[in-house]
Amino acid sequence: MEKRQWLALALLAVAVLLVIVLSMRSNTALTMAEHKMHSHSWCIEQSLVGQPYLDIWTNLEKIVASCEEWGALNVSLFVPLETSYGTKYHLLPEDPEDAFDNCMVLSIGVGGHIEAELELKKLQPKCRFIGVDPDAERNEQLYTSIGQFYPYAVVGVKDGDDAMVDGRHAQRCRVRIKPET
Repeated sequence: MEKRQWLALALLAVAVLLVIVLSMRSNTALTMAEHKMHSHSWCIEQSLVGQPYLDIWTNLEKIVASCEEWGALNVSLFVPLETSYGTKYHLLPEDPEDAFDNCMVLSIGVGGHIEAELELKKLQPKCRFIGVDPDAERNEQLYTSIGQFYPYAVVGVKDGDDAMVDGRHAQRCRVRIKPET
């Protein structure tokens, strides 16, 4: 084959590949609710990048409010799930027929109670539930009634600092220290 024929064949292959990629992308278009959630999450993520841990906790409420104004997500649409330990919030789909087949609920720090998760399970029965807590004795049997349980702790520390973990659960903790930027 001549050089021109190879070039034409290569361009044709690139064009076919591009058409395939674009058609696949259009098949995975986000619903409006997914787009709103992704926009809101992106805004929060960008606001947190590079911030010291203490600043994040001090300013988190302002960041969420700012992202609500910037994005299309209306956090007043979150459903409150009351528990004896406080209120947890969940955003239900805009269309009740949308069952969120790929919904996942991650409970970081089960803390011996799953009241909110049980209420959420009634509202979103197709959601997959995952609980994380270092105290398996107290939480594993409780949480496995609704989903998967992992006996780990989730902590954030500065480079060189120690994470405070109850001695009974230290063997179940994996500490990953990521220096602040």
